[in-house]
Amino acid sequence: MTNERLLDAMDEAEKKAIDSLTRYKFHMFGYWSAIWVHLNHLSDLRKPNPFRAVVLTARLLQIGHTAQPVTTAGPPPAFICANCGPIPELDPHAHCPNCGSDHIVPNHAPTNGVHP
Repeated sequence: MTNERLLDAMDEAEKKAIDSLTRYKFHMFGYWSAIWVHLNHLSDLRKPNPFRAVVLTARLLQIGHTAQPVTTAGPPPAFICANCGPIPELDPHAHCPNCGSDHIVPNHAPTNGVHP
C-alpha cells in the first residue's frame, strides 16, 4: 500500500471514528481509532494521534476533574492537577501553582510527538 493510499485510509478511519463518537457508538469509535493507529504504524510518516485530546480528557475525568476538554495544541502536559487540569512543568512533590492543590498525577502520554 502506498503512502497516499495509507493517508486516505487514515483520513477515512479518523472521520469514521469521530462520527462514531459523536453518535455514542463507543465500540465503533474504538474500532476505527485502532484502525487509524495501525495504519499510522504502517506509514512512513507517523502522524500525531488525532485522538490525543480524547485521551487527555478521559484522564482528567478519571481523576475527577470537570473542566473543559483538553486541546491538542502544544506538547502534552507533564502533570495533571485534579482541580485545574494540565500543568506543563512541575516538581512531582510540589503543589499546583494555580490552586495550591496536592492532588497532582503524572501524565503518562508519550512526549516524542508520536502518540499511539
